[in-house]
Amino acid sequence: MLRSRTPLALLLSLVAALAARAAEPPVTPDDVDRAVAALAGYDSGKPAAALRQVEVLIRRAAAQPEAKKRLQQKLAGLLAANTPHDLKLFVCQQIWVLGTDGAEAALRPLLLDDTTTHIACYAIGTQPGANADALLRAALAQAKGVALASIVGQLGERRDAKSVPPLHALTRNTDLQVAEAALIALGKISGAQAAGALKQARGAVDPKLRGAATNAWLQCAQRLVADGQAAAAKPIYQELLASAKGKHVRRGALLGLIEASGSDAVPLIIATLRADDAMLRAAAIAAIGRLKGEAITERFATVLPAAPPAVQALLIGALVTRADPAVLPAMIAAAGSADPAVRTAAVTGLGQIGDASVVKVLAAAIATGKTPAEKAAARAGLLRLAGQDVARALIAVMQAADVAARPELIVILQDRNVPSAVPPLLEQAAAGDVRTRRAAFRALSALARAEHTPELVRLLVALEGPGGRRDAELAVVAAARKLPQPDAQADGVLAALANVKNSQAKASLLRVLGGIGNAKALAAVTAARNDPDPMVRDAAIRALAEWPTTAAIPALREVYKTTENKVLRVIALRGCVRLLRSGGVPAEETLEVYADLLGQARQASEKRRVLSGLAIVQHPGAAKLVQALLADGEVRAEAEQALVAIGHGIVGAYPAEATAAMRTFVARTKNDALKRQAAAIIRLAQSLGDYLAAWQVAGPCFTAGEDHSGAFNRAYPPETPDAANATWKPLPLGPEPRRPWVFDLLAACGGEHRAAYVRTWVHSPTAQPARLEVGSDDGNKAWVNGKLVMGHNVGGACTPGQYKANVALRKGWNALLLKITQATGPWQFCARLAKPDGSRLDGLRLSPAPPSPDS
Repeated sequence: MLRSRTPLALLLSLVAALAARAAEPPVTPDDVDRAVAALAGYDSGKPAAALRQVEVLIRRAAAQPEAKKRLQQKLAGLLAANTPHDLKLFVCQQIWVLGTDGAEAALRPLLLDDTTTHIACYAIGTQPGANADALLRAALAQAKGVALASIVGQLGERRDAKSVPPLHALTRNTDLQVAEAALIALGKISGAQAAGALKQARGAVDPKLRGAATNAWLQCAQRLVADGQAAAAKPIYQELLASAKGKHVRRGALLGLIEASGSDAVPLIIATLRADDAMLRAAAIAAIGRLKGEAITERFATVLPAAPPAVQALLIGALVTRADPAVLPAMIAAAGSADPAVRTAAVTGLGQIGDASVVKVLAAAIATGKTPAEKAAARAGLLRLAGQDVARALIAVMQAADVAARPELIVILQDRNVPSAVPPLLEQAAAGDVRTRRAAFRALSALARAEHTPELVRLLVALEGPGGRRDAELAVVAAARKLPQPDAQADGVLAALANVKNSQAKASLLRVLGGIGNAKALAAVTAARNDPDPMVRDAAIRALAEWPTTAAIPALREVYKTTENKVLRVIALRGCVRLLRSGGVPAEETLEVYADLLGQARQASEKRRVLSGLAIVQHPGAAKLVQALLADGEVRAEAEQALVAIGHGIVGAYPAEATAAMRTFVARTKNDALKRQAAAIIRLAQSLGDYLAAWQVAGPCFTAGEDHSGAFNRAYPPETPDAANATWKPLPLGPEPRRPWVFDLLAACGGEHRAAYVRTWVHSPTAQPARLEVGSDDGNKAWVNGKLVMGHNVGGACTPGQYKANVALRKGWNALLLKITQATGPWQFCARLAKPDGSRLDGLRLSPAPPSPDS
């Protein structure tokens, strides 16, 4: 990596360079003569050593005036007629480096030569002072064609005012190239004399050049403004605006006149807005935002009401760019225009630059707007308005609005995140209008705090009919869960439940308890599953089926076993399977529950529901349960599909069991497609060898601004003592058919400069020494039973067995955690546990999920 040089290093380098320069001997006349003599024989294609020698000599002579003068004279002597063209170009370049003083006589012939005039002009034109101007002017009388056009162009670049008369004369030259160059040069030189010359030239030049003359006159005016002569430029702009035929010229003239006029340009702009020329109107509008001066906005605002509708819309858009509140009264009036375009423009503008004073107008546009665009602009404006008083004004307008507009204004308060709106929203939540009530409860879900829970509960209990009930329930849940003590979140709801007699209210409170989901809520809802009121009983069981944690499984199992209500039985079963599929229950317990559910199943549909859950259980026991259903003709097809899915899920952790199950299945099934899938699982199991092939993954983990090394050194939640905040998910086998044990973290997590964590548990039949072998792309860390045993902050491809660490396995389950970092490119890892000598270590079992201690 390159390092920046320190100031001291730069100073030392400069001192060294000056010392080297000082050490060089002075340039002598003999040095000059020898170098120029060697240069005299140069021609294209010959070695360039003579050229380099002269360049070095010029550098050495930089501080020697006499040596520079001799070099100039000697080099100028090479500019004879018979000098090769390439040499002439080189000599002119060097004379330019040296400076042209004293070389004018030698350069003048080159100015007049079409083949060298451009380099001679360059050599002369870059020199300051009157001598260079005089040399160029003197050459005008002798030059012709390309040379003359080149000299004219150089005088224009130098803005030589003394050359205006001869240039004026050249505008009538029969060589149109020369005449056009003269027009362009006069435009660049500018000034009163050049402006007059161009005015005359516009009517006198060849018709083919009138466009060039007009453009030059426009450029002349622009130069006058830049030079502080705006008064002289205005007549030019005015005449061009009135008479020029080219639209681009008229546009330039208008913009120039506006710039030259300053605040006096207001009437001109207004007149232009009323004209029929769309391009000029666009140019005038663009200029309004740049005008400077007092009361500019007010002056435009006074003409807004009387302007034609199309002009009003354009003018409003232009005034918005000035962001001047002085225009607000006129825009508020325009918001009531009969013209849709004007109304939309005004409403849009009010939303962009308005304040609390325009809230009422925008709210009215939402309610009474006649076009979708107008209403959308009003909504966007109310969301965008800034200022402390906007929220207060919006609340007042919402409270006064009719029932058609009030729900939308409530949504805007919600989207603006206005906490002060909660008290009035609680009032609206009791409104008779269902749309208003629903909007209020939805907003309260976002805005209400924990202390508002009692009032929300009261509103929910008092609610009549279904309208807004679900929204009210969600609002209570959202507020209650904001209480920082989870155990107390359901207390207010439970207190209300104890005193409620209405069935609908009881059912709502039970659903709220299901949303809160703590232990107290579960106890109350579990008790209500046997309530004599059918509505209450139904609500309780449905709440249990949607419970946020697996704690509701025992109650649901009991309902499934005991109820004679077919609907509630289906709901209980569906809830059990949903919670089991969430992965929060150990595999052995999950299988116990599924076995019990199968034993209680009365219909094929219930068995199919259980099979849908068993299909994702990554444990050999799931295969055994499913195999028992292969003989059941009603669910055979679903059982076969579930068995193959289980085989694919357990092949990494239980390759022997997966192989046995799939071989039995292949021998019995008549489904050719599933048979092929099962055979593929058998081959997959054989290819795993003794690599660890069952993992869960968490990540990606990264910190903005840190690279992969930073991710390697930073401890993210999965490696901290309390890893409760980590979210783990199954990691699929790798995509390479021959190496499925090489896992692809790029596909699983994605990104660059980050880390991922993978974990598994290894069951050892006895306490024994082992060797952990890891391949990774890129860096890695490894922990066995919480002890760090490996760490390599490196890059490179995933090479199996590249990193090794001796570890001690204890009898029973051993936790293995890997951290794999990613720089760029592929992101992979593989791992195996072997004997200390690297040979196969048999008898190990894997569990990617936390196992039961006694399993």
